[in-house]
Amino acid sequence: DVVGKYSQLYDETFNPFKEFQGQQKEQKRKQMTFADKAMYSVGSLVYQSPAARLLAFAYIVIMHLLVFGSLTHTTHRTSAHMMDHHELLLQHRHDLTGLMHHDGGVGLPGGAAAAAARLAGGQSSNFTGVD
Repeated sequence: DVVGKYSQLYDETFNPFKEFQGQQKEQKRKQMTFADKAMYSVGSLVYQSPAARLLAFAYIVIMHLLVFGSLTHTTHRTSAHMMDHHELLLQHRHDLTGLMHHDGGVGLPGGAAAAAARLAGGQSSNFTGVD
């Protein structure tokens, strides 16, 4: 049976279909761009090695977890900031409503501009000349 085994291996080396298939594959590989060749090489490496497949899988999972975590963190931080800002606006809505109705800045000297500056935490100069 040793002769039969080696005879079969010898016959496979002269298989014209495999030779044609190899030539076609090599011709297509030569037509590839640099990026395509790089991706083909990485894909072949990952496809052929179980350790490389495991490493690629772990890398993809870790990257997805990092993206999910950063998006979750950013969303919660931004929404908390927006809630704080909304709460601050609700606390001062009566003052802002008075400014919109032009009632003289809710009794503050300097009118609406002074009231708006004081709500924002800034200093206001007295434009009316009345203290």
